Amino acid sequence: MIQNTKEFRFIKKFGRFVQNLKFNHFLIFKSKVKLMKKILLRKTLLMSKYLFQLIIAEVIFSSLAFSTPVTSQSLLNKSIKCKWNNAKLTNAFSEIQNKTDLFFAYSIESVQHIRIKNEGKNLNVGDFLKYVSAETGLSFKLKDEIVYVYEDSLLQFNKTKS
Repeated sequence: MIQNTKEFRFIKKFGRFVQNLKFNHFLIFKSKVKLMKKILLRKTLLMSKYLFQLIIAEVIFSSLAFSTPVTSQSLLNKSIKCKWNNAKLTNAFSEIQNKTDLFFAYSIESVQHIRIKNEGKNLNVGDFLKYVSAETGLSFKLKDEIVYVYEDSLLQFNKTKS
């Protein structure tokens, strides 16, 4: 009897409506949660990417900030160990070029006949250049990382005169 009344049918329909509404609301809520998770994941990945780039930039700039600049003077103070026994000066220049960041620029005619000695001592490149200059009359000019070798014109003039 109660099942056939209008009230009962209304309650039954309303109950289904409420039940469907709850289910639909649950589906909408579930889809919103999935969407929000996707957005959150995307933002997290983007922030991780930016953080990684920031760390890389920081490492690069901090290494530049704490590095000491290499000057030509510091290259002249570099100690090398070479044993030259009556060796050509060109060979000595080549060996110094291999062991340091210096480059020698010279005329082959002016240095090919010169021979030098070193008994295996440790020498600073600057001391070696002073020794060669005193023994041979060659002059050296240092610019950046290039050592220019040239004959001293006054010594050449004195050699040709006598």
